[in-house]
Amino acid sequence: MLIFILTGTYLFLCSYTDLRYKKINIPLSAITGFIGLACSVCSLSAFGFNHDYSLSEHTSFLTLAISICVSIFMLIVSRLTKGSVGTGDCIMLAVLSCYLSPGHIVSVLLYGLIFSGIIALFLLIIKKYTRKDTLPFAPFLLSGHICCFLLFYL
Repeated sequence: MLIFILTGTYLFLCSYTDLRYKKINIPLSAITGFIGLACSVCSLSAFGFNHDYSLSEHTSFLTLAISICVSIFMLIVSRLTKGSVGTGDCIMLAVLSCYLSPGHIVSVLLYGLIFSGIIALFLLIIKKYTRKDTLPFAPFLLSGHICCFLLFYL
């Protein structure tokens, strides 16, 4: 539950800056990412915390590495598509990968893509947006995160 609150707050703040300024707060992302990485490493080490009160869902260094690989994959996709997927979105996924298990990262990303696709299609149909316009992705990651919480934790 603590992980959901921390990552949800981070995504909420990123959603606000993404909607308002079309940018992701890099200092906030760096601080949140370093805290998550430190908590993940500490909870996985022999001197770590009780996993029930940990700020990480990772059960091994392998799950941490796989989660980080998902965000690296998205960064590669961003470079190959010449920025269709923003670098800030990849940074948000990297921060989330420090806290969430690989299954939750993929679920959040898929739900976010589904929600953004539905909204983009709706905006295209009502002719509010064109194919060349961009949508901020952080709010969709937040909605995907909330859906994952509702499905996995409740």
